[in-house]
Amino acid sequence: MKKVNEWAQGPFIKWIEEKGKALKAAEEAYVKVRELKAPMWDIAAAARVGVMYRTFVDEFRDAPVPDEIKKDPELMDIYLGSLDEKSQPWVVKATGAFDFCMNLATQVRWFNEFSQQCEMELNRLDPRKYPLAAELRGTPSYVQQRVADPVAAQLGRAEDEE
Repeated sequence: MKKVNEWAQGPFIKWIEEKGKALKAAEEAYVKVRELKAPMWDIAAAARVGVMYRTFVDEFRDAPVPDEIKKDPELMDIYLGSLDEKSQPWVVKATGAFDFCMNLATQVRWFNEFSQQCEMELNRLDPRKYPLAAELRGTPSYVQQRVADPVAAQLGRAEDEE
């Protein structure tokens, strides 16, 4: 148990701190997407932020279990409970990003692979609170594009054609 405590208080804590700083920096970069004022990119960025935090939670919870703990079911329950408890702040961040993504997608009625990913991830994190939607949705396929500003049509020949 001494080795386990040394590992938990040393390399494991250091890894969490380093990873937390990197996640925060990446999230700040993704938040800059909001300056574009384009909901479709906000939805994509929020999905990426949520996946980033959820992946960290998965890595956190997949930390190696020391052999001493594996042998004792009671210690194993305590260990896994402790990992779940310590990873909760990251779960909250992931849930917040996915929730923002879904709320924005619903508000602007823009459903694509990113909004679907947010819905699936929310369901994975908390299936009771976030059940999967049963309705069918169309995919956003129309993108307004203007080649040029509309101008009045001119009849006749141009001067250089004469």
